[in-house]
Amino acid sequence: MAWGDTGTLEDKRIKNNNRLYNGNAFPIEYQGNDFGEIPFYKVSDINKAEIFVSESNNYVSRELVNNNRWTIIPSNCILFAKIGEALKEKPSENKQKGLFDR
Repeated sequence: MAWGDTGTLEDKRIKNNNRLYNGNAFPIEYQGNDFGEIPFYKVSDINKAEIFVSESNNYVSRELVNNNRWTIIPSNCILFAKIGEALKEKPSENKQKGLFDR
């Protein structure tokens, strides 16, 4: 949905007006690093953020991203869960590029 120039809310299909990115599988053996080049956001990071996600509990190296062929999500994207109870939580916007757990 998007606000029109008249201030009214228009219904629009998300896929027709935005670019969608899927999350990446995040193996347990890579989780828990609080340092690294690239944040790997999880639903727990989104849930604790007010509006913007600027920190993650997990970081990975660019080498690990390349080796696993993970998709980096650009900054200023809306992050939200796509399945389960987490759908009831609020979305957040990432302030820097990063990865997102699916």
